[in-house]
Amino acid sequence: MKRIMKKIVWIVIILVVIAGGGYGAYILTRTSAPLHPPAAKVPEVNSPTIQPLVSVKLAMANGQAYLADSNGMTLYYFAKDEPGTSNCPPGPCLELWPAFSGETMSVESPLSAADFSVITRPGGALQIAYKGWPLYYFANDKKPGDVLGQGSLGVWFIVPLPFYTTLVENSSAANGSYLADAAGRALYASKNDTIGTPTSPAVSACIDACAALWPPFYIDKIILPALLSPNDVTVIARPDGSKQIAYKGHPLYYYSGDAGSGDVKGKAVDPAWSLVTP
Repeated sequence: MKRIMKKIVWIVIILVVIAGGGYGAYILTRTSAPLHPPAAKVPEVNSPTIQPLVSVKLAMANGQAYLADSNGMTLYYFAKDEPGTSNCPPGPCLELWPAFSGETMSVESPLSAADFSVITRPGGALQIAYKGWPLYYFANDKKPGDVLGQGSLGVWFIVPLPFYTTLVENSSAANGSYLADAAGRALYASKNDTIGTPTSPAVSACIDACAALWPPFYIDKIILPALLSPNDVTVIARPDGSKQIAYKGHPLYYYSGDAGSGDVKGKAVDPAWSLVTP
């Protein structure tokens, strides 16, 4: 009887162990699975492509420092642009003069990062600008140091440091090219002035109320694009003793009614006044 009871006890123990092992295995299987159903995959949202970091440095040609990218490829400005606006459209223009583009950038000393900005082109692409002027490459420049685009068509120029103090701008409102200051403000000449010659200086006839409407243009250092000759620029003394810049013997003025780059309202004010052409 005792032997039978022992067998029964052992049978019960074995059944419990088996049952326990099976339950334990079941729990392991359940706990190894996710406790919550997987979250639905969120579709990816199209985000702006982050452009690589671009860099600007100075290159040298004939003693002139000018802007180039980190590989030494020359950068240009377009006289038909306006500060903050590119007027070089997609197609032949942009193919020959690719935009210098990027979202983030660095500059090498002595350049100042404050002089650079990122503008949005008409199609939405981004472009780097210097002092507001959009920057471009020239497709025919093949190696660092090439400046084959300099002066092209009278509207494409390298970007020097220091920047131009008098430059060439071009707009449909002006029907062609004209001289402007570094910010793109148009410069004018008056038929009432005495034109300077190699032997006699120019004389301004615009004083008092006239000078308030047509402020004289003067800057102490003249830096010109290749299209313009330094020999054509002189400094004259005004009747009140102040200084004024003259170009090809014509004293230069602003028009007080022009708000900024691209404005040429002065050309319609008085037939005696005209934009100054290169």
